Amino acid sequence: MMRFEDVQIQIVDTPPLARETLEPWQLMMIKQADAALLVFDVNDPLLLDQTEYVLQLFAEKQIPLDTGSKPKVIVLGNKTDTPAGQDNFQVWAELYENRFTPLSISAVRECDIEKMKRQVFDLLEIVRVYTKAPGKKVEENPSPFVLKKGATVIDAALAVHKDLAANFKFARLWREGSHDGLMVEREQLLQDRDLIEIHT
Repeated sequence: MMRFEDVQIQIVDTPPLARETLEPWQLMMIKQADAALLVFDVNDPLLLDQTEYVLQLFAEKQIPLDTGSKPKVIVLGNKTDTPAGQDNFQVWAELYENRFTPLSISAVRECDIEKMKRQVFDLLEIVRVYTKAPGKKVEENPSPFVLKKGATVIDAALAVHKDLAANFKFARLWREGSHDGLMVEREQLLQDRDLIEIHT
């Protein structure tokens, strides 16, 4: 599990997509995933050969290398912290600029890992919604309910408990910079980090 702020995101680490070891289930798993991180070593002498091989595999399975399809794919050029790493990355990125847009990363730099986590979170198109009981204070370090973008207050009520959704009257919404305990209806769209208080 990969922790991003206060949520856990499941990561499945597959074997390399290599001619010698490729298993059919690997590409099936990628197709079924919400998102995929495709990691290349920019210092590998066989980088271009490996890239062409992966592009061929993805074309055969009709998996686009972009973030607008399913699975949403991020291409990462790793080990850019090495002396020739950034130059290798630039050349590689320019060679394939019409096929995909890779992101530069170093797995040993904490700032790069945190940036990658944020990109994965954004890619999943989810929102964190916090709840509190009417008349009670917000818990310290509350755990959010994780919902898909486009979720409404009634979706959040259903996630908490079906009885809350069935007996829903209204909710109060707290949102950074705009709402402060505002009374809202069941179809109110939720944003990341909203806090709601459900009344039945």
